[in-house]
Amino acid sequence: MSERITNLQRVIRCLSDNRHVCDDCLSVESGVVPRQTVNRLCRENSHLISECDDRTCDGQCRKEHKILRFLPQQNTGDTHEDELDVTVKASAEAGAIPKVDDILGDSEPSEKNDLVQQRSTNAEFSRKEYLHDNFNEIIVRALDLQPADYLGRLSLDGLMDLKAITSNIHAVITLKLTFALVDWLQTHLKVTPEQAHALNDSADATKPFVSGFDIDSNDPNLVAEVKGNIPVKGGYAFEAAQLKGLTDDVRQMFGLPPNGKFAERMSVRSKIHRPNLGSALKFLGVFDSVRVRAAIAKWMETFRKAHAGRKVELAEGVESYEPDTVYVVFLAIGLARKGEN
Repeated sequence: MSERITNLQRVIRCLSDNRHVCDDCLSVESGVVPRQTVNRLCRENSHLISECDDRTCDGQCRKEHKILRFLPQQNTGDTHEDELDVTVKASAEAGAIPKVDDILGDSEPSEKNDLVQQRSTNAEFSRKEYLHDNFNEIIVRALDLQPADYLGRLSLDGLMDLKAITSNIHAVITLKLTFALVDWLQTHLKVTPEQAHALNDSADATKPFVSGFDIDSNDPNLVAEVKGNIPVKGGYAFEAAQLKGLTDDVRQMFGLPPNGKFAERMSVRSKIHRPNLGSALKFLGVFDSVRVRAAIAKWMETFRKAHAGRKVELAEGVESYEPDTVYVVFLAIGLARKGEN
């Protein structure tokens, strides 16, 4: 009977043929989830897997400025797969990497993929380990710190203090994305510097969480909502509350009330009663990442099915914008940091 293939072996197979791949794409290709597990495996096996950030990811995202994993043994071009198997056996004590077909027998490709996914998701999951690794990884990446057990240093009071600032973090992200959307509008809609300055001043002068569109301009006539949503649990889909917020915001740009509410019962100051809303150009600004793009694609498909006749399209490649469509704009906040995804 074939030996069970490990998550490390799956990751190493995806890095064969001198490939340089980011954690997001490695997770998708290998079936090892969540992404934090891939990150931890690569860090714990740095004697086998190296990292760089000076080239484009060979995975599906094709992005630069990300941490990329690769097998240094293959950089010389002289290492073959059997030599790699011996290296893994000696260094990781995992045994020679089995052939995928030997592991999964004569199953059809779709069945093999399902089995790989099932094994990777069910294999010895620990919520404590996952939360611990996820917290420390985010702190290290966000603050550019050396890897350490930062969660272990925090008391419950310290964690409560961090929890208290999460709403402010959301407001900061939204404001930064709003400024990025104004820059995008200045380039793609030929908004003048004076108009862009007025839009930025208006966004900066608005208190956080005040009702209204994130961008609301009469000259030019446009409205925009900005969402800092990131798929939860390292996945590629938004959770229920995020989906509801997206859908309600877009409905209101079309002059429709949020789900479950009635237009005639809403205040005259509500967004759906904004003058000239029908003729305003409409934009939805979201953070640009592989996971957000995948989640937005799923949400757009669901929205179109539930709202026949309401157009939601990606802004990329559009030459002329029409007021009957909400255009989704993917936004980057400055130069992406190493490891940003």
